[in-house]
Amino acid sequence: MDELKRGLSGYLYVKCSYQECGHVNKVPYGKIHRVKGTGAPCFVVNTKLGTALIDSVGGPNNVNNLLSTLNIPTINPNKLKKMERRAGTYIEKVAAKSTTSAAKLAFDSEMKDIALEETRKAEASMEIIHPDLGVALLPDSSPNFRALVQSCTTTADDIEWNDDDGADNECHKHEGIISHRRKKRSAGYLVARQKVSAARKRLVDRFKCKTRKGMSCAIDTAWQKRGIDTHTFFMSKSKYGKKVLKTVVKHRTCGTCKWWKRNRPESKVRDHRCVHNHVGSARLMESASGEKGIMEMLKDGTPIEIVEGDGDKTLISRMKTHQNIDLKKRFDRNHVVKNIGKHLYNLPNQKIKISKNVISHIQKCLKYVFAKNQGDPTGMAENLRAIIPHQFGDHTFCIERFCGFMKENGAKYVHKSLPYKVPLKDPSGTLRAALDRIFQSVIANATQYADLGSNQQCEHANREFTLRAPKHLHYGNSESLDFRVQASAAFINEGRQYIAQFIVQYQLMVDVNEEAGLSPGVHTQKYAAKRAKERQNHQQVFCLPSAKRRRLILKQERSVSQGAQEALEGISYKSDIGFQPDVDIEKLPDPVPRGDFKPVDIGDLTPTIIAFDLETTDLIRGGKIPHITQIAAQVVGQSISFNLYVQPLIPITAAAQPITGISMVGDKMFINGSPVSTVDIITACDSLIEWLEKFSNVILTAHNGKRFDFPVLVSVLSKVNKFDRFSQCVMAICDSLALFRKVYPGRSTYILNITYSAHDAAGDVWALSKLLQHAVSTLTMKDFCVYLFSPKAVFYNNLNSREKAKNISSLKVLVSSGICKMATAENIAGSGLNLDQLKKIYVRDGEDGLLNTFTMKNSQGQPRVTNTKRILESVIPKLAEYFNNLSKSM
Repeated sequence: MDELKRGLSGYLYVKCSYQECGHVNKVPYGKIHRVKGTGAPCFVVNTKLGTALIDSVGGPNNVNNLLSTLNIPTINPNKLKKMERRAGTYIEKVAAKSTTSAAKLAFDSEMKDIALEETRKAEASMEIIHPDLGVALLPDSSPNFRALVQSCTTTADDIEWNDDDGADNECHKHEGIISHRRKKRSAGYLVARQKVSAARKRLVDRFKCKTRKGMSCAIDTAWQKRGIDTHTFFMSKSKYGKKVLKTVVKHRTCGTCKWWKRNRPESKVRDHRCVHNHVGSARLMESASGEKGIMEMLKDGTPIEIVEGDGDKTLISRMKTHQNIDLKKRFDRNHVVKNIGKHLYNLPNQKIKISKNVISHIQKCLKYVFAKNQGDPTGMAENLRAIIPHQFGDHTFCIERFCGFMKENGAKYVHKSLPYKVPLKDPSGTLRAALDRIFQSVIANATQYADLGSNQQCEHANREFTLRAPKHLHYGNSESLDFRVQASAAFINEGRQYIAQFIVQYQLMVDVNEEAGLSPGVHTQKYAAKRAKERQNHQQVFCLPSAKRRRLILKQERSVSQGAQEALEGISYKSDIGFQPDVDIEKLPDPVPRGDFKPVDIGDLTPTIIAFDLETTDLIRGGKIPHITQIAAQVVGQSISFNLYVQPLIPITAAAQPITGISMVGDKMFINGSPVSTVDIITACDSLIEWLEKFSNVILTAHNGKRFDFPVLVSVLSKVNKFDRFSQCVMAICDSLALFRKVYPGRSTYILNITYSAHDAAGDVWALSKLLQHAVSTLTMKDFCVYLFSPKAVFYNNLNSREKAKNISSLKVLVSSGICKMATAENIAGSGLNLDQLKKIYVRDGEDGLLNTFTMKNSQGQPRVTNTKRILESVIPKLAEYFNNLSKSM
């Protein structure tokens, strides 16, 4: 009879069909659950929609945008907020259980590791070592433990020898004693070691951690819109899973309280969840959040002793002043390197010349020194003191462990990571003095840098949070921000399984749907399991050295590409640039690819090999492409052929007429004196492509085609805008000259014992098809594919040749001056650059701009000019010196 909508579900009013009854039933279409504590009925799908609002969708407007796009009736935003609040309470409970369990596990694991390290140091200091097993005995070890260790002796009779090295084993048997190398293969020895390990574990359990009372934790705070609200993540070290241990959200205002004070100033504020929990400035929120979280974790039995993070907050001082708790601080390694890098990148603004590559190298040296001197303040200070002198070839402060010059005693030592592999030169001393000033404070902080930490896991947590609460949207002033912080924490700890059903390490059921009394959902569980597997695989691959190396390579490629583009584009974005006259915004040409004649693999496809030939008005001379006078083709092994005469737009040269027999009298074409009909070049190209489209997997083959036929054909097709269509119907092309040299080695002619019309395209392709039929039959398809290449290779080769002919004249001065060789000059010219453009790049970005431009990749993945270090190290400094001298002379 009627319908009552409730979100995505609702009720149907159904009247009983019996006339004597007529009762109207209210029937829900969808599962219902009861809210714990109130007993109010709610539709399951609506509560799950509230979870989606927090975890995935974003807000009521986004939900209604999605529903309206799917042509589903929208839901009142107030109703959606109620669903969000209902689901948010369950998410907070789930996240609380997860973070509490993670904190307990991280604390216990770190304390056990510290206790084990203390035990090992105590063992080493006592120097009571079992002679066979290498196990130390503490003076207060239990009698059972000492007896176990002393009884763990191994003789030759305990060993199960392998048959394949029995003779070798006999050499080690002597009076019941075996070598240490063979002893490790002994089954009795391995059992003894396992018993000793178990005894040591019991020993560690007895001797609890003495030097530490709390764990280490990474803490970082992020602000929401305009600094009104903040969220803070407390996270464990990577060794203990990078889990969220605690979250704190601070609000300076409450949206509901503000509304009532503004619109109902005389009325009492209605009961609500007031989120206002901070009074003071936005800057104070970070330290206040850290203090609150540390005290709450202390009450929970998981105290924090070491804080890892950046140096921006006064948390350590406030904990000492307010709570009388001494915390230790570990600075984040990446923040330290970046902060030092900011001072280095600011040097060009002070008119001090330093290359970006040099800055990257200095930062690399810093990372290496930080990594190798943890726990050694003296070594840290010594190595930091040596970094800058080392770059200038001064190895006074270097030590052999870090300096190749000291290792090799100065013999042929090169700075592999510095530009051009030579020390920095600074005749004026300005750069050296500036770098020394920057590193004075760095060396002074060597003690702090000897114990660095990392809060990169907090950066990852902030990124996950921004997916649920983007900063440009305002989720503060209400509990919406709290819900999204808790959802992010649960997701980081447990993956998407925090929504579906899962069990944490303490065997606690932690599940949003279960907490709400909902069914976990088949599809929810299936998708959560899939994402959990993907996440595990990603984490395994992400930690591999090859993956890290790949990330560094990609980062370097992005840096080179961005630097080259900025040098080519000129000034594209700068403050107040619109008020300056004569702004350099000239866009220099993008890199022109060279032809990439890599073999084309056709796989298991059955090719259609077609012999092809052209007759033209002349040869290719000086880069000028002649006009086509005849096009012929024939399918190899068949009698299907194609032949057309083409009306040229330029005269046929006197040298070509007697060879081809083609002559022009006015608009008439004659072949050896006989007239023939002709078509224009556009009609000829269309006819050829239409004929080729009749066949599948076409391989077009021409004799000496790489040098002549294919460049001519591709040039003509490009001019009439037919090349793309041609590329779609021709899978690959082949030069039969290279193929025949493989099949008929040592021969310059090929004898078929047949006669045909030579230098007539139709006769040439007929003879070529006969030779190809025989040649292909002697090769496997894999060997044949070696001689195939793409039509686009010819297209780019033609384009590169045109650019080379246009630009090479301006670059000959570089060759004559000894700056570069002709091959390098041709590469520069072919890539689309002339001398004036090189000078403009140098003026814009110096040597970095030239280096990035030379090494940037074109559309085919090739370097624009070269990426050979030997050439770059030779050419770029000379080119920079040439431009400097040129500017001085002007």
